[in-house]
Amino acid sequence: MGRNRESQVFRFRQLPLHLRHRGDVAPFLASIASVLGIADNIRVFSLAQETSNTKTATVSFRTIPSIFDNDEQQWTLQTEISCGQNIIVDTHFQGFTVLSEPQQHPHTVDCVAISGLASHPFGSWKHRESGSDFMWLRDRLPQDVPHLRSLIYGYDTKLFKSRSFQDLDDIAWRFIASLKEIRRSLPPAKPLILLAHSFGGIVLKRALVLLADEGNDEDMLLESVKGLVFFGVPHRGMEISHFLAMVAKQPNKDLISSTLSQDSVLLRKLNEQFSKIALRFSASFTEFFLISSQKTPNGAWVRSETSYAVLVNKDSAVPLGTPRRNTIAVDKDHSNLVKFSEDDPVYRIVMSFLLDLCKNVDNNRVGHSISHLEATPTCSYPGSLIPFQKSVKTSSTVPFPRDPNFVGREDTLAQLESEFANPESNNWASLYGLGGIGKSQIAIEYSYRQRERSPQISTLWVHASSKARFEQSYSEIATTVGIPGTGDSTVDILPTVSKWLANQDNGSWLLILDNADDATVLLTVPKNETETNVALVQRRLLDYLPRVQHGTVLITTRDRTCALDLIGNHRTPIEVQLMSTNEAVGLLRNILPNASEEEASELVEELEHVPLAISQASAYIREIAMASIPLYLTKFRRSNEDQVALLNKDKADLRRDPAVPDAVITSWELSFSQIRTNFSRSADLLSLMSYVNRQGIPQFLLQGDDDEFSFLEDINPLLSFSLIRTEIGGNTFEMHRLVQTAMRHWLWSEGRDQLWKERAIERVARQFPVCEVQEQHWPVCKALISHADEVLSYTASSKDSQLRYADILVHTAWYLAQRKVHGGVAEQRSTHALRIHLFRIHLQYFIEDLEKISDALNTLADAYSALFKVEVVVIGCCNWMLMLMWVPSLFTQLAR
Repeated sequence: MGRNRESQVFRFRQLPLHLRHRGDVAPFLASIASVLGIADNIRVFSLAQETSNTKTATVSFRTIPSIFDNDEQQWTLQTEISCGQNIIVDTHFQGFTVLSEPQQHPHTVDCVAISGLASHPFGSWKHRESGSDFMWLRDRLPQDVPHLRSLIYGYDTKLFKSRSFQDLDDIAWRFIASLKEIRRSLPPAKPLILLAHSFGGIVLKRALVLLADEGNDEDMLLESVKGLVFFGVPHRGMEISHFLAMVAKQPNKDLISSTLSQDSVLLRKLNEQFSKIALRFSASFTEFFLISSQKTPNGAWVRSETSYAVLVNKDSAVPLGTPRRNTIAVDKDHSNLVKFSEDDPVYRIVMSFLLDLCKNVDNNRVGHSISHLEATPTCSYPGSLIPFQKSVKTSSTVPFPRDPNFVGREDTLAQLESEFANPESNNWASLYGLGGIGKSQIAIEYSYRQRERSPQISTLWVHASSKARFEQSYSEIATTVGIPGTGDSTVDILPTVSKWLANQDNGSWLLILDNADDATVLLTVPKNETETNVALVQRRLLDYLPRVQHGTVLITTRDRTCALDLIGNHRTPIEVQLMSTNEAVGLLRNILPNASEEEASELVEELEHVPLAISQASAYIREIAMASIPLYLTKFRRSNEDQVALLNKDKADLRRDPAVPDAVITSWELSFSQIRTNFSRSADLLSLMSYVNRQGIPQFLLQGDDDEFSFLEDINPLLSFSLIRTEIGGNTFEMHRLVQTAMRHWLWSEGRDQLWKERAIERVARQFPVCEVQEQHWPVCKALISHADEVLSYTASSKDSQLRYADILVHTAWYLAQRKVHGGVAEQRSTHALRIHLFRIHLQYFIEDLEKISDALNTLADAYSALFKVEVVVIGCCNWMLMLMWVPSLFTQLAR
């Protein structure tokens, strides 16, 4: 351990998402990196989500660990236990740092603070008193303004000994790019309040002018700015003689002289440009200013009690035309202008202003206060969906409560935002993926986020698994929104609700079409309809979903092909992937908060990161007295039968459609049944794949004698339902392990498991090269050996399958012997094949077997040669010949 520096603040980035509270961080860090010392040595002041997959924390130490006791500013933490990705530690705070993450109140505003020259991104806002850890943006503001999330931005502000050639535009564009990135990685994007100190205000103004000049997409970002607070910003320059003494002969001299001098042409032009765009903001500007007191003799910073230099005078700190009510005089010097103590009266003024800004944002979420922007969509709404301006009743028919355990999936939610923002989407998007992967849960979360940020939008839910459920959902919409006459049995509910949805006067809406797994439900015309083609098309269920500018439709389905049929082949459905390790562990620990990191990681790996399986297992462990993750894992690993039993535990989930099974095994069996009904040849392929090795399944093994085009048609539904996936190269396939377990259980329950075991034996036997030609086909043998090993674990019961089984034994034994690997296995398989043939001869099946015995003996000889000396090979084979002589009439047949 090194020296005491309690006030030193470190930023820990790329922490896992399962760390939900500040109190979780110190024990976690101490457990993965002993170099940091015990948990009591680690003081954690903030924890907030950094990206869709990671969090960041601000930390100090009672005693600085030796790893940090040097002149470096950034370190990669070496951990004893893997935690998914490297943890980065720094003291420079470059880029964005999220300081707060409201837990009780969903935030509606992002507050970003930008520091000035020669200042630290974090330290410049921190109370200066010795030994104090208080930093108001982190420790006080998020509590006083609960709907606000606090961030700071750091950039290269070094003056003395700087080697930077950057100009103002370089810094401004970097800020814009970083702001876009943080808003992409931490969706949904929120309205912005920007705080700037000193030179940071010049950077901010230039960034906003650049955004205004760019237009188009940049307007979106510009229009999200709802308030600005300038602290001592030199709008018309400042006294820079002491700065110039510091930067003489340095490359950053031009930056100082061109942007901060009191006669700066650049500043004058910037002020003119900025004044032209000021009216585009929905909130007025507030500027804090102070006469700074600093002097710089001999190029070094010093502070004098008797002699002060004014850095930013009042005329520069307050632009012409600023309303007096927006100007606050603060009795502090330039540096301490933004360093508030816990009971600082100036802080209370700032906090009150920010609180009012947040309230104004909430009260004006329907539109923009500037009339010419009222028809412009902003990032607060899905795609081009614009909240309707007139007062309308809004409703929600989402039948599920919000999931307090929802974790991660920010990448998918961001993809949804991006898809809806694309004009070509026509406000339709779809999520597809394996059953139990979390599609509906993401849709539920998305609906609540939309409702939260845009209360003027109705959120509607339609079950699409059958025509009856579709009609039932429309009836619930009609009742909830209050369509007149909906209680009348003579009213045709489908066209009635469709007409209501199409009417813009009823406001904007988001409709989620859930469990649209069978496209025929929505696209098939009833067979008893015989009118004109136009009339028939109008009676498809899909045609009761109007495509209008004020409506957005989100579809969830297991079938990618179905998604394409519904949204159009010109769009790309969004695949919901398996959870990342951090997301999966976070989900499990939300349900089992006492689970250790190691146990949680082990269980989610066994469950292959499938959310439904994780939720199901966690709920089961929680409900069973004395149950634990180790006990669950012991039973889960014991046998396939135990896995099936555990994965069939049906725990009711209030956030799942009651018509859809909660047990993951049963959920997947719905997909199996649907595929068998609609694609029988695809179901056969899936059955075959269930009884070979689940990984590295070559196309030629599955294709057999079929032509390639027919094979691709048959394999497509399995890919579309995400039951299998292609491996790198596209000519081999992989099956989820739990899906394979579920498929085997389904076939067993229908009494068809032995049939498919024997078909797998037959297919592998037919494709594995025979002994005589193997040398020309080593790659084929290599690709099939794992599948041969798999089918050899089964029992062959029919006459034909016994013969094919023996063929696999001989051919794989030959391959292993010729490759001089696993000679013992080659011997075992050869002798096993001979025993099978001898048994079959005993049962009078012996014509075919006599033809195979020679191959088996030759293979056995090769196996012996791989294991023993030549004389042993002769002895071993002679022993087998003696055994053969005991079989009646066999030797006579061999002699012939």
